[in-house]
Amino acid sequence: MSSNLVHPELVTIALERVDGNTFERFGQAFFSAMSGSDFVPLGGMGDGGADGFFATDLFEERGTPTHFFQASTQEETADKIRQTMKRLREVGRDPRIVTYLSSRRVPRIDQVERTLSLELDVTVRIRDRLYVEGHVNDSVQTRAAFTEFMGPVTAFLHRIGGASSPTLSRQVKSPAVYLFLRQELERRQGDTSLTDATVDALVVWALEGTDPDEGLFMTRDEVVERIIASVPAVKRLVEERVEPRMTTLAGKNYVGGRAIRWYQGDDHYCLPYDTRRVVAEENARDEALRIAVLDGFEDRIRDALGELLGVGTPRKAALVAMRTIELLFEQEGLDFSRFIGGEAEADQLHVTDRLGQALDQIGIPAANRDPVAEAVLEAIRQALLYSTDPEREFFSKLSRTYTLLFTLQAHPEVVDYFQELAGDFYLYVGSDVLIRALSERYLERKDQRYRTALEMAAAAGATLVLAEPVLEEVVGHLRASDYEYRNYFAGIEESIGVDLILHAPKILIRAYFYAREELDASDRPRSWQEYVHQFCDYADLHRNSALAHVRRYLQAQFSLEFETREELMKLVDAEQVRELAQNLKQEKSKQELADNDALMALSVYGRRSALRESARVSELGYRTWWLAGETRILRYTREIVGAHRGERYMMRPDFLLTFIALAPTAAQVRRTYANVFPSTLGIQLGRRLPEEAFHRLMEQVRDAEQLEEGSRQAKVAQLADQLKSDFRRQYGISMEGEV
Repeated sequence: MSSNLVHPELVTIALERVDGNTFERFGQAFFSAMSGSDFVPLGGMGDGGADGFFATDLFEERGTPTHFFQASTQEETADKIRQTMKRLREVGRDPRIVTYLSSRRVPRIDQVERTLSLELDVTVRIRDRLYVEGHVNDSVQTRAAFTEFMGPVTAFLHRIGGASSPTLSRQVKSPAVYLFLRQELERRQGDTSLTDATVDALVVWALEGTDPDEGLFMTRDEVVERIIASVPAVKRLVEERVEPRMTTLAGKNYVGGRAIRWYQGDDHYCLPYDTRRVVAEENARDEALRIAVLDGFEDRIRDALGELLGVGTPRKAALVAMRTIELLFEQEGLDFSRFIGGEAEADQLHVTDRLGQALDQIGIPAANRDPVAEAVLEAIRQALLYSTDPEREFFSKLSRTYTLLFTLQAHPEVVDYFQELAGDFYLYVGSDVLIRALSERYLERKDQRYRTALEMAAAAGATLVLAEPVLEEVVGHLRASDYEYRNYFAGIEESIGVDLILHAPKILIRAYFYAREELDASDRPRSWQEYVHQFCDYADLHRNSALAHVRRYLQAQFSLEFETREELMKLVDAEQVRELAQNLKQEKSKQELADNDALMALSVYGRRSALRESARVSELGYRTWWLAGETRILRYTREIVGAHRGERYMMRPDFLLTFIALAPTAAQVRRTYANVFPSTLGIQLGRRLPEEAFHRLMEQVRDAEQLEEGSRQAKVAQLADQLKSDFRRQYGISMEGEV
């Protein structure tokens, strides 16, 4: 069980006791968490009848908001909505949709919505207490909204929410997270064929419109920018793989010949004639396929509406049907793909929920909503159960596109899982990680990998700990670097070339010289002493006071908590520390370094025991880890790991960077789906997924759904811990090397 889940009874009690102002602020934070940047909160006495609006529903040409939000604790729901509508129109607003959040239970909610929609000529959506109870645990952000605003309301109930019965998060109830973790570990063996095919497709797509005869070219950076703008969830993959893939695509040995042309002198790219011809033909077929499916929906809707054609154009209703299909892929992609592949039943899909969203987004007037909804629902049912050849091909290609995006971490539940995972961590940060973070001081933001990893982990809610032995090692490294500089580099800086810098034994010295070489005079450190002064007063570096200076800097810069050696020793058996240190002495140059590593490794197990991490049921796996990139000591600690049932103690920094710091956000995933599925890009990407890969995922979904939820929860925790501690080369991001 996730220890942070909000218990349903706590929600009920909070909503019963909350005052109007607090509930309004909670509603704004709650819907911001649900909708991301699409929701814009309003407030104060001059809000003009609204507590917020949704920016995605700006379907008027003038771009003014038409979908408004109101939260209230008022008992009479209908009266409050009427007052809201009156006030909105009085201040000159033109509401088309009103979402009303009530702290109360609203009986016969569907009838109230329909009656008010017809009466007020606006689409009314009511979300009551049951809605909050059902969605409060959807993400880290929804829980945070509840905790911040409702926590004080229920402060008198100290023990409510701490029930011992396990509550499964939606990430476990759905097989998505289990499947992703399983696939990620299977991918550790280095098969990049799927990701390479994805990047290839995106590069060719981005270069559409280039033509050497017309002088139309793109740089590599422009290709990357275009891809990320439309498919932001694959940002990390594209930034890592686009350079080698573009080189491969431009090579004569590429399958089928050169797919792109590279003018190396100007470093410009374009599509050659043959590729442009093939792309044009494929795009024409894909667009014709999309139009054929849209035409099919329109014909079915026209038949279903019959004499009611006046309530709205069948073409606009057909767009509602298409948008419903897109939302099904976005929010129920695994089940929908299984249905398309004949592996699931239609009743497993929440089509009516997605249809309601599509009606809102397309902007069907309230008076026409019911007949259009019925016609669209019937058209979708027929298209799914009695598909035409174009429909079968269309759904199949979109299913493959979804599968491809899913394997690239572009899935809402996977994103939520890793965000929650990060917020649960208790990480002892290793000295090698902190020294590398210091060395990144003058790098461009995009190149600050270690700083980014620490910053994003802290922002996600992880507890990052600076242990006293680690502090001593960081200060020791600073001092050793200073001795190295003074003995070998002082006085000859101007004659030191790049080749010599590469061989400097200390990373901080290399970083200093690179800053001197690469940065403008106004930005670079003027001297080695000034460089060190960033972290510690240089005059105090070799004094005892340096420990306090560096500690304060590290804590402030990287949001670290501090634990003394004495606190760590309370977590461990001193004799075990001595025994392990003796083994580690074979690897370490100094006894104190062996002592420190032994203490850090055993403190992880001691902290886990103190927090009773094995006693709780959680799909997040262990909280406490030693975040370090040093792998050499692992072979000397096998007995210790074995004594703890094979549960490892060290987390590689690559994991934190890959799955936390550089992972897509929920907003990026939503934007990716919104951009990909309505366009021919969605169909094009589907062509790139091998059929066997699609069928393999569908088989894995079937296997996952046959597991009991408790079994799936245990396996998710096991897979997560394997992924955190897997020290084989696997992440595609190198954070290795000597410090």
